[in-house]
Parts: sequence; structure tokens; C-alpha cells
Amino acid sequence: MPLYPLPAFGSVFVCRGVQLPRPSSRSMITDVRRRVRLWRRAIVPLRFLSSILFVFVFVFCPVAIWLRGLSPMWPVLLVELVVIVAVTALEFRYLHHRLLPTRIEERRSKLVVMALSPLAAMRATDALTQRLLDDLHPVPVALALCDRDTAAVIVRRWLADSGIAEEVRWGERSVEGLSRDAQTADLLLRQGGLSLGAVLAPPPPENDGCRSYCPRCGAQYTLIRGTCGTCGGVALRSLGPGIQGNSRDFRGGV
Repeated sequence: MPLYPLPAFGSVFVCRGVQLPRPSSRSMITDVRRRVRLWRRAIVPLRFLSSILFVFVFVFCPVAIWLRGLSPMWPVLLVELVVIVAVTALEFRYLHHRLLPTRIEERRSKLVVMALSPLAAMRATDALTQRLLDDLHPVPVALALCDRDTAAVIVRRWLADSGIAEEVRWGERSVEGLSRDAQTADLLLRQGGLSLGAVLAPPPPENDGCRSYCPRCGAQYTLIRGTCGTCGGVALRSLGPGIQGNSRDFRGGV
């Protein structure tokens, strides 16, 4: 996945949840946002140190060498680099022990990598944030953290991979007639301001030559029939009217 070049901006999250959670009286999307907000407050010192390290390596060192020369400056710069990396690693160890106390081996391996590579120390915050949501399913996380267009792309791919997209296409028109997973997906989407109908509806044609699209990735083709090479042979669908029906459960949009 793409990363922000500056450590002070952006975070990386990895979701490994397999089973779609059942919505409760409390909004799961709100809970995800709250967890991320509290986590980000805790890692503010580490993010600050990572940013200092980034500026030191890519701004201060080149300027100092350009002004004073490499020979007189490299011992001083090396000592300063070791100090900044050490302080960053110690702060990472403290936060990792505080937030993930049982993952001792992971903590040790990350510290070794940071000691050998300043670039890894610059991304120390990612080593923490990527574990924050690894027990959650990607659908509620996408709805909580992404904008609506990006969340719709992520959810559409999951719906296609799980078979729910085909179920909605060929099954009953009302939510009550769908499987439990499809009903759960619809409830989660509504918590995020979307709906099954809006996510699975055909996209508007990019130009007059487009005749079909991939229901998984959304890529458009001039072919009338065929498969999507990007998604491993997923059958293309016509760029016609979207999922319709007289049930209010499938109305709405982004």
C-alpha cells in the first residue's frame, strides 16, 4: 500500500479479521474511530521523534555537508544520528510495551531492525499502528477511516470476493430475503452512509466507448462480454441500470 513520505502524516493499518462482525446497538464505525483517535494521541511523542530523524537525515545532514564538507562533519553527524535513532527506539520500546505488552518477540525484532536502519526508525509509528486494527474486519475499518468513494471501492471488492454481490444480484430484492452476512453488510454500510445498492450499482461510463465493467474493481471495458484480467477472470457486466427494486433497503447513494 502507498505510504506518506513524511512520518508525521498518515498511518498504516492491517486488518486480518475474517468474519464479518454483527452490528450491535453501538456503532462499530464509531468504536473504530475512537480506538484510532486514542491510539494516535498515545504515539504523538514517537511521531515527533520520527519526524526529527527524517529532517536530520534528509535536510540537516546534506546542508551541513554542503556547507562544511564531509571530512570534518561525518563523525559529528554519525554520533548525532546514533543518538536520535537510540532515543526513537527507546520511545518505540516504551510504547510497544505499553500498548502491546504480550508481543515480546515482535518488539525485539523491530528494535533490531531500527538499530540497523534509520529508515525503519523513521517508520516506527507504522510498526505500532499497523497492529491496532489487525483483529477487525476491513469493511467497518474502511467505512470508519476512508472517504466514501474509497470505502465503496474496498467494500465492493469484499462483496465480490465473499459472494454477497452475486447474491444481491440474483436473490431477493428486499434485505429480509438475503443471507445473514448480506443483511449485516447492509447494516454496516448504512452506519457509514452507504448502501448495498449504491456500492454495487454500475459506475457511470467513462466515455461513449465503454460497454462493460468489472463488478469487483470497477474497471471499464469496450467489450460487451469478457472477463477482467486484473481480477483473475471475473466476468464483466453491462454498463446498464443498477440494482433496483421497490424495497427501501436498496435505495440511497453515496
